[in-house]
Amino acid sequence: MNDATTIGETRAALRQRLGDGPDGDRLLCHVLDCDRAHLYAHPEAALTPAARQRIEGLAQQRLAGTPTVRLVGTCEFFSLEFEITPQVLIPRPETETLVEAALALLPSPPQRADILELGTGCGVVAIAVAVHRPDMRVTACDRARDALMLAQRNADRHGADIAFIESDWFAALTDVRFDVIV
Repeated sequence: MNDATTIGETRAALRQRLGDGPDGDRLLCHVLDCDRAHLYAHPEAALTPAARQRIEGLAQQRLAGTPTVRLVGTCEFFSLEFEITPQVLIPRPETETLVEAALALLPSPPQRADILELGTGCGVVAIAVAVHRPDMRVTACDRARDALMLAQRNADRHGADIAFIESDWFAALTDVRFDVIV
């Protein structure tokens, strides 16, 4: 890959090393701070030596087994972009099914419901529900303060109105009732 000097050459080298999946493009977009459309539109664009070195380092980490999400610090979930840190689990794609199930249980407007997410981590479930149903009251709890701070940043990024509570499961949620618990 050291011979690759343009975006197009680097994409091809990454596909050869990492496979045909999205990992190479995600790493390249991360290093270049661009979207995939930029990669397609500018295959002839030259990469700086620093960018090439950084991409090589990330590719080596990916080949060693580090998930791409950990390398770039973000992931997509329910068509929303989320910040991810080592303090939280990486959201799994099949968890989107859980969001779909929760959304299907919610009443139609103007009725409201109180929703709780236990162990919110980076907040993907609570935020996806709150973004798609802003008429609902969403609460998310986690016992880890770092996770709650990350979830709050992610909620702010998406304009989601969520009450975040530091709690080990229901410990701080006595005398509160919820219509849906995720």
